[in-house]
Amino acid sequence: MKKLKSFDEFLNENSVNEARFDKKKLMKAMKADDGMIRLANGEEYVIYAYDNGNDENDAMWNDKSIFALDQDGEEHEVKYSDIVSYNESVVNESRFNYKDTGLKGEYLKDVKDGVKGIKNALKSGNKDSIISNYTIIQQRIQQYGEGPNIYDFLDAVRKLAGIEESVVNEAKIMSKNAILKLVKELVSDGRHNDDEAFDIADGIFYSEEGLEAGIRKHFGVRDPQGWLANKIS
Repeated sequence: MKKLKSFDEFLNENSVNEARFDKKKLMKAMKADDGMIRLANGEEYVIYAYDNGNDENDAMWNDKSIFALDQDGEEHEVKYSDIVSYNESVVNESRFNYKDTGLKGEYLKDVKDGVKGIKNALKSGNKDSIISNYTIIQQRIQQYGEGPNIYDFLDAVRKLAGIEESVVNEAKIMSKNAILKLVKELVSDGRHNDDEAFDIADGIFYSEEGLEAGIRKHFGVRDPQGWLANKIS
């Protein structure tokens, strides 16, 4: 009599998702920029694609293991042999790469707590809580975020929350042309010495709404005040 296969043996032979992975197989399986892996113990983590233009993501791929992120954005080294499935269709707040915010300490904690708050509010149907948590995240990222991907992160959070751009009163972001025009006006009577330039830059952020956020977004700089001072000195 032919020996019957166990359920686990059947899955291993007949399911692509349940096949064991190595580095080459996992790379081949990834079609998107990120996805969710599940381990034999049931734990799930987010991984980011190799060779997608991000050196930090590439550095997460080792020969025998990969660094993956949990729902709090913390890194874990995972052996490829421990991965039992890979999925790109799972939508979860853990898909966010908190490194994109450039935030640390309390500001990063506020953003993580805000994402969790949005998820809980979605479950309970509390629309006011969704908006308030999103607003906190938006403020932290626009005021203190660094790097070229902060607005991609913010947009991902907005989509998670199911918020239309017209629903939320987005903080004003000055356009690139308006910023360049302002710089031109500030040097219309000649350039300023370093001390004057920094004083002007410091004061103008209070009178020009959206200037600081606009400089961060359009020029990808970490120090908007220093950037502006340099432009007019």
